[in-house]
Amino acid sequence: IPADLKDKAEQCYRDLVEMAVEMDDDAMEAYLEGTEPDKETLKKCIRKGTISQSFIPVFCGSAFKLNEHIKNRGGTALMWGDRLISTAQTGYNRWEASENGSESAIDTLSKDIVICDWHYDKYEKYPSVDIFASKGFKMMVSPWRDKSNLEAFLDYAIKHDTGHINGILMTTWCGSGDLAKRLLYGKKGRWLHTDQIADTIEQVFDKE
Repeated sequence: IPADLKDKAEQCYRDLVEMAVEMDDDAMEAYLEGTEPDKETLKKCIRKGTISQSFIPVFCGSAFKLNEHIKNRGGTALMWGDRLISTAQTGYNRWEASENGSESAIDTLSKDIVICDWHYDKYEKYPSVDIFASKGFKMMVSPWRDKSNLEAFLDYAIKHDTGHINGILMTTWCGSGDLAKRLLYGKKGRWLHTDQIADTIEQVFDKE
């Protein structure tokens, strides 16, 4: 761990332990009495919390290694941004932002990772656009199938772009081949949302 991140790493570890032991009464009681959980107890608590979806682990060590691997091969790492922001910060729903403190991981990530900021609901503001800019990240606007939601997100992003927006990465949740055939050849989609996604793309973006 780099020297300038040791204090932050220790705090993250403390947060992890305190969140994990909440999954087991015996571990929690022992922790409150001053006994640190051992490795196996932590693993058991984290597994229990993950299965119950009480929290979602974010492995920034893995993100660092993957980013280095991709950079060494001339690529750019992309990462979904929903666990790097909180519902309290943004007003987003619990799917589009974190409720378990994982947003603190943003301060441990390399700034050359491009954040894919996805939102499917419509909001008056999209504060994540500003948060990622303030943290020094480049980002991709990542909407879905609804035309009015997409336009609201794009409009906010364009107005608040500080030079940190790299473009659009539109999510699909349908087969890529199915969508390509619909866009290129007008063939009716087989997947549930293919036709709506294609219609939105054609209406919002000039096909030519």
